[in-house]
Amino acid sequence: SSQTTSDVLRGAFVKTLRNEECAARTNQSPKTFFCTEHDLANSGVCYGDSGGPLAFPYYSKGGLVAYIQSGIISHSRNKDGSFSGACTDQSSPGAVDVHVKVISHFQWIKDRMSGMVCSRPSKCC
Repeated sequence: SSQTTSDVLRGAFVKTLRNEECAARTNQSPKTFFCTEHDLANSGVCYGDSGGPLAFPYYSKGGLVAYIQSGIISHSRNKDGSFSGACTDQSSPGAVDVHVKVISHFQWIKDRMSGMVCSRPSKCC
């Protein structure tokens, strides 16, 4: 199979799984990880994505305000819970993508960053 990379950040619509379902399907702690799955081919985690951001839109009454980084891409798991060595897509039903919860490491991140750390988008800039 051909592996391609991109210099452009890509996006996809994904569904977040409940903590219990994520833990049952991946054996990962819901305190520090969460899972996503998707319905479209080629929209899951793929080669080179680990360490990349997972961001969710933040809306206010005026519409979209910003994207908030909620996760860091870790890896994919097959339906049986084993590690997926390839991209997750429709050809691997039941596969989930596993992400580190940024909030569970927020204090550690804050302690190591210089400058202002925003806890809410309305307080930034």
